[in-house]
Amino acid sequence: KPQPRNLEISDFNERISQREGLVLVLNDEAHHTHEEDNQWNTVIRKLHQKRPLSAQLDFSATPRYSKGALFAWTISDYPLKQAIIDSVVKRPIKGVSHIEETKSDMVTVRYEAFLIAGVERWKEYFEQLKPLNRKPILFIMMNSTKEADDVADWLRSKDQACFSGDKTLVIHTNTSGEVSKNNLDQVREASKRVDLPESPVNAIVSVLMLREGWDVKNVTVIVGLRPYSSKANILPEQAIGRGLRLMFPNAGYQEHVDIIGNKAFLSFVEDLEKLEDLKFDTFEIGKDKLRIDTIVPVEAKKDADIGIPELSPSLVRKKSIASEIAAIDVMAFTANILPLVENESDDETFLYEGIDIITKKKLFERNYDMPPAQTPEEVIGYYAQCIAQNLKLPSQFAALAPKIREFFENKAFGKKVNLYEPAIIKAMETKHADIVCNEFEKALQKVIIQETNPELLIPSRMLSETPPYAFSRKLCESHKTVFNYVACDNDFELEFAKFLHLAEDVLAFSKLPMQFGFSISYTDTRANIRHYFPDFVAKISESEYRIIETKGREDVEVQLKDRAARQWCENATELTGSKWKYLKVSQREFEKLRPDNFNEMFITAGNLPGIGAG
Repeated sequence: KPQPRNLEISDFNERISQREGLVLVLNDEAHHTHEEDNQWNTVIRKLHQKRPLSAQLDFSATPRYSKGALFAWTISDYPLKQAIIDSVVKRPIKGVSHIEETKSDMVTVRYEAFLIAGVERWKEYFEQLKPLNRKPILFIMMNSTKEADDVADWLRSKDQACFSGDKTLVIHTNTSGEVSKNNLDQVREASKRVDLPESPVNAIVSVLMLREGWDVKNVTVIVGLRPYSSKANILPEQAIGRGLRLMFPNAGYQEHVDIIGNKAFLSFVEDLEKLEDLKFDTFEIGKDKLRIDTIVPVEAKKDADIGIPELSPSLVRKKSIASEIAAIDVMAFTANILPLVENESDDETFLYEGIDIITKKKLFERNYDMPPAQTPEEVIGYYAQCIAQNLKLPSQFAALAPKIREFFENKAFGKKVNLYEPAIIKAMETKHADIVCNEFEKALQKVIIQETNPELLIPSRMLSETPPYAFSRKLCESHKTVFNYVACDNDFELEFAKFLHLAEDVLAFSKLPMQFGFSISYTDTRANIRHYFPDFVAKISESEYRIIETKGREDVEVQLKDRAARQWCENATELTGSKWKYLKVSQREFEKLRPDNFNEMFITAGNLPGIGAG
C-alpha cells in the first residue's frame, strides 16, 4: 500500500497534475464548456499544457453551434426525432389559433390573449391530472427579465388562487443566459421540488435564453413570446426541452407538451421541425379539449375484483459460486479439440478507413497489425472477463482464471500442453478458442441460480389496490373488470378482452397493468433472472383462476416464460388452496378456433400448437 503524501497545494491544476495515472475529463452540459471565455475550458487547457489529457468526453442534450450545426467533434448523436419516436420524451404539439398581438408596448397587454390561452390549457391539464396525483407546470418564456417580472405580476393578480405568491416562480438570468447568482440557489432548490405534490409552484416564468440544466418533469404547457426583432441566442430544442421530460416513464401512455406562442416564437419552433425533419401534431386553441384517459378501479365494480397471491421468489441468484466454479470438471467438456496454428508469423491485421462525414469520400486507409498475446495469462484473463461479464459474475474472476487455465492446459488440445509455447498461445487466442466461453457458461448456468420453495407472503393482493394510471392505447369497457376500462396494448389483446367479456363461463377478468406490479421470475438463456409480466388474469369460479398470456409472435424465451408461469401456478395452488392454471393463447390459433366460451378454448388448448394450458 503506497504511503500517503501530504500535498499542500490549493490550485486545481497542480493537484491533478501531481496525481499518478491517466487523466480523463468528462463534461456534462458540454455545450457550455466550449465558449472562449468559459472558465472551465480555460482550466482544462492549462491542465492539458502541464499534463496532456488521455481523453475528453463531452455529453450534451444539445451538441450544436448557435446556428444549429452539430459540433464538429460529435461521435454519436441521438436526435430529438428519434427520442420522440422511442417515447423517451414527451411529444410536442403546437397550439394553432387566430390570436393576434395587441398593439401595445406593455407585454401583458400585447400578449394577453396568448397568456390566457396558456393558463386555460394548463387548467385543463390540472383537472385531467388530478386522479393521477400529478400537478402540471405552466412554463412561460419571455424576452427579458423585466418582461418576465411583468408577466409574473400579471399571473399573480389575474388568478390568485392558482398563481399568487410563491405559486409563480420567476427565474432571472444575466445577459449570457446564466441564472443570476442571487437567484441560483432558489432556482436549483425549486427545480428539485417543483414536481412534488407539496410544492406550491404552478407556473415558472423565465427569459427565453435560460441555459441552466433542467430536470423538471411536470411541465405540460410552454408559452413562448418574443418579438421578431430579437435574436434568440438559444437553440430551439433548448427552449422546447424545458418540457420534454416524462412524468410517467414506461407507463403505456404517450405524453405531450403543448406549445403556445406568438408567430415569432412558433417560427422558432418550426426551425426545430426543419432541423429534425419532423412535423409536430397540432391542436386548435380553445376548441380541441384535452383528454387524458385514466385507468382507475371503480368502487361500484368490487364484485369484479380479483385477488392474486403474492409469493416469495422461487429463484435466487447465489451471491458467491466460487466453490461451484472450483468443482467444475473441465475434462467432461464436450468441445472439439483446438487446432494448433501452423504459421506463427501470420499476424492478424485490421483496416482503418478515414471518410469525410459530409462528402462520404474515402480520404485514406491504413492496415494495422494486431499485436499477438505474449503470455497465456493475457488470454486466460480475457476469457475470464468475458465469462464473468456474460453471466454477471464480476467478483468471480479469481475463481474462473485457474479453471480456464486447467481447461487449456489439460483438455482443449486433446492432451496436456505447455501453455507458454508460442504456438499454444496463438491457438488460445483464435476464434476457435471461443468455445471456452460456451463451455464454462453452459456449466455455470446450472449452478448460478438456486431454486427455493416459495412462501405465501400475501394470500390475496387485490387488483383494486392498483394506483390510477394514464393510458393512451386500446380501450374497451366491461362489467367484468374492476377497472373503468380494459387497457390493451394491441389489437389482439383488445379482441381477446372482448372475448372474455362475452364468455359466459368467465366471472371476472382484467388486463394486468404494470402498475399493479405482478410478475413471474424466470431465468433467461444466460442464467439471468428476468421478470415476466403476464397479460390477463381471469376468474372462472370462486376458487379457480387463470393466468393468461396472449402472443402475436414468439421469441426465443417464450418457453422459459411458459415453464415459469406454470410453476408459479402450481406453487400458488399448493399454497392457497385455490386452483391456478396458466394458458398461453396464440393469435393465429385463436383466430382459427374462434371459441364460443372459455372452457372450449381451455380444453382444446392441449391439442393446438399455439395454445397451451397447464
